[in-house]
Amino acid sequence: MSKLFIITLLLVSTFLTGCSSLHEVPTGSNDLISYDVSVGEKVVISTYSGNSYKFVVEGSTGIVIYGEGISVNIVDIKQIQTEEFSFAKTAGLVGTIAVVILSYMLLEDVYN
Repeated sequence: MSKLFIITLLLVSTFLTGCSSLHEVPTGSNDLISYDVSVGEKVVISTYSGNSYKFVVEGSTGIVIYGEGISVNIVDIKQIQTEEFSFAKTAGLVGTIAVVILSYMLLEDVYN
């Protein structure tokens, strides 16, 4: 296989895996506890009892948020974080890998 094909394959696969970040979801008013989460979002929920749950939201009611066989009472939730794709982090990772590979190839050509 050519070096160019291997580099292209590595860069594309790295970009497709991507990087993500966790962002805290703010609560609603103190009188009515609510969270702005949507079906399909990846969440990490921390409870007051110290438990942590990571799942994809399948639904929520005024009482619970649930998904993937996990159900968490809203009154027990200390913090919710959503996982979001970060284009900037992914592009930075791909760029860094490209620079390292190209530097290696240039040095290999110079010394051979």
